[in-house]
Order: sequence, then structure tokens, then C-alpha cells
Amino acid sequence: MNLKNLPLIVVAAGAILSTPLALAAESTIVPYGVLDAGYLYLDGAAPAGATAAQPYHGFQSGYNGVSILGADGSEDLGGGSKAFFKLETWVNMGSGQVGAPSKFWSRFSQVGLANDKLGSVAFGQCLCISQHTYKYDPFYLGGIGGATMSLYRNGRAFSNVVSLSSPAYAGANLHFYFAPSERGPEGRFMAVLANYDHGPLSATISHDSIRDGNGRLSSLYYGETSALGVRYQLD
Repeated sequence: MNLKNLPLIVVAAGAILSTPLALAAESTIVPYGVLDAGYLYLDGAAPAGATAAQPYHGFQSGYNGVSILGADGSEDLGGGSKAFFKLETWVNMGSGQVGAPSKFWSRFSQVGLANDKLGSVAFGQCLCISQHTYKYDPFYLGGIGGATMSLYRNGRAFSNVVSLSSPAYAGANLHFYFAPSERGPEGRFMAVLANYDHGPLSATISHDSIRDGNGRLSSLYYGETSALGVRYQLD
């Protein structure tokens, strides 16, 4: 794939761009982005360093969600197979910071192979698997939403992950993530998810296990969580 002529895409605030760019007869790159910002007024909460609750107001980056920039790319290999990659990073609308201090692609940096009949395998950094259950929560990222109550899984990325996904069969498919234990604060990471989407019924169940650098389930941050989401659409 030739990326030298990829045009610059300017993403307007609040817009989502998903128009494929044809780089070759069988290759595409899809730039996308979400830029979210707002003005927050909060009453009855004690800000950091304060001893009593007091009103707070000011600019808030990621007011309703998270601001991101990314790109999905794929190349047809024939026979129902393709190579693909996914790059995605977090954006702070207030400061202009892109990515985490130690890495530019702070959310996804994956490359893999997919086949219509066999499923897919991907390698690299990705978000925790429990993110796939947030779509069922009407509160989503805010308040008492599942993203807030997910024991520090929200937006948490894991490095050196091998992820396997089955093809969809009668609306059902499986996903499995695994990252071996390495030196540093993060230990072994494993997660599994089953998803069903058919007709008016949609259901997802997930379980993950995150160990610390000593291989222990030692805290809420390094522990196990399960999540279940179900939705039935009435006509």
C-alpha cells in the first residue's frame, strides 16, 4: 500500500468521518475522528484539594465521550482474505495534546489477517474487551454508566495483545484476547467475549482477568470483571 499520497483530512468538531480512500484497486484507508468538548458546570462536589463542596465550571474535553483520531486500513488478498491495520489515539481538545505522554497511538495500534470463513487474528495494542458492552448502557460514559463502573477498564489499553475473533454464525461470534506477563506494572491479561446480534435481539457477555507485575489479582485495578448487556428492540 502506498501512503505517500494520502490526503490530509481535517476533522471538524463533533463530526465523524468515515469515507474510504481508495489507494489502489484493492486497498483502502478510512480516516475517522470524534472531537468532543463542552462547558461543564458542577455543583455539590469537592474539587481536588478542597475541603468542602463548591461549584465548579469550565471547559471540559470529552464532555459526552472521548475525542479520538484514527485510521482503519485493509488490503484484499483474495480468496476471502485480507490484511488490515487499526491505529487510534486520544485527543485532548483543551490542550491540543495527542496521545499519551509515552506513546502517540494511545488506544489502538494493531495489524492482522482476516478470512470470511476462519475469522481474524490481530497483534498489538487494543482497548479492554469490556468496552463492547457499553453500547447497551443508556448512561454510557457518564454518571453511573457502565464505563464509569467498570473497575478502571474504561479507555484502558493493553500492549502486546494477541486477539482472535471467530466468524459470525447465525448472528453469534466469539472474541479472545491474550497478553503474556511482562516486566513492569502490567502482568498477564486475558479476556473472552461472546456476542449475539440477530433480529431484534442483541446480547454481549464478557469476562477479563488483569494481573499485576507479580502475577497477582491484587486490587480493583488488577482483578477480574464480568459484564452482560442485553437489548431487545420493540417494533
